[in-house]
Amino acid sequence: MPGLTAMFAAPLLGLTLSLGVTGCAPMAVVGTAILVNDEFVDNAQTVIVPYEVDLVWAKARSTLSHMTSDLIDVDNDLRAMKTFVDGAEVIVQVETYDVGQTLIRVAAKRYLVYSDEVAANVRNRIDRDLN
Repeated sequence: MPGLTAMFAAPLLGLTLSLGVTGCAPMAVVGTAILVNDEFVDNAQTVIVPYEVDLVWAKARSTLSHMTSDLIDVDNDLRAMKTFVDGAEVIVQVETYDVGQTLIRVAAKRYLVYSDEVAANVRNRIDRDLN
């Protein structure tokens, strides 16, 4: 049954190659816009911390740089960044919530599905590093 093996091998090879290209593409395309939209907000893990936004932004960048070996796409105007952690695309956004309080949003997608587990791990690590 050599024909049957080839029938299964070709689609598997195509899937493997497409996943490989998809995983590498964001690393090669640094400087693209980071999309922070309603879908991101609806699926993000959030925490409000009692620190000024500039301190939180600096600490979040530092924490994320220790959690990945991939390039980090940073948008300082939006205070948002995107990279890969544990095989998931992670977006972190930091914004002023109130005087002396900052909102941190983290969303993660693995295989086009939001991963609350990865997002919560990143959010908790940033929160822990602030304390």
